[in-house]
Formats: sequence, structure tokens, C-alpha cells
Amino acid sequence: MGDIYFILHEFSLIILFALIPALLSAFINKLLISRYFGIERYRRIMREIRDFDRQLLQAARSKDTSRLEKLQAKKPYIDKMRSQTFKITMISTMIMLLFYYVFFVYLFVMIFKEPFDVLFPIISSNFSIPLYYWYIICLMLLSLLINRKIGIYY
Repeated sequence: MGDIYFILHEFSLIILFALIPALLSAFINKLLISRYFGIERYRRIMREIRDFDRQLLQAARSKDTSRLEKLQAKKPYIDKMRSQTFKITMISTMIMLLFYYVFFVYLFVMIFKEPFDVLFPIISSNFSIPLYYWYIICLMLLSLLINRKIGIYY
């Protein structure tokens, strides 16, 4: 029973250390998007880019040349929208990497003196992954969920 509590303690501590940079990154991301675009305009742009990509892929798969030509005519407009959103995406990514690095170093240097494997008894009784992989998985998953919840990505 003591092993289960240790495993739950590991999970909760790592999730907490992944939650903090994910929340900070999402907050800054929302501020940047609000400042440069506005949330609704950003959503509309991202939806339009996604729809264009989906239509282009469908037209390429079906080898519909007339539709491909029509979509190619719209491509410069879509590329312009991509370049507008790229700046926000890059700033947000750099901020997330900064938070990730700070908390990652703090987690491994200050709290866990030596790396260890995190056990996953749900998958198998002896299945484990290294701690830093679990941290990355938690950080990316929590960032995605938080950004979807606040309405940036859906």
C-alpha cells in the first residue's frame, strides 16, 4: 500500500510542476492573441486555415484539378494569414519553453536529486518511463487541455 501512495505522490507532484508552466503559458498566449488579433478574429483565421488545408488535402487525394486550381488561387491569402499567426505562435512557444526549462531544472535539481522512473501499474506491473518523459507528457497534455478550455485551440 505504501508503494501506491508513493506513486500517487510522484504523479501529483509532477502534474503540479507541469500545471504551473502550462497555466502561465496559456495566460500569456491569450494575452498575446487578444492584443494582436482578438480572440474571435484569431479563431476565425485558424478555422479558415484549417478548412483550407482540409479542402486542399481532399482535392489532392481525389485529383480534382479544377478544385486544386481554385484553392491554389486562394493560397497567397492563406499564407498571409499563416504568417500573421506565426509570430504569436513562436512567441508563445518560446515562452512555454522558457517556463518548461525553469520548472524542469527546478524539479530535477532541487526536488528530485537523482532521476528515477515513474511506474505505470495500470499498463503493467513493471512498466515505467523516465521521469523527464512523464513531465513532458504532462506539460504538453495540460497545455492542450488548458488552451482548449480557455478557447484558444479547439
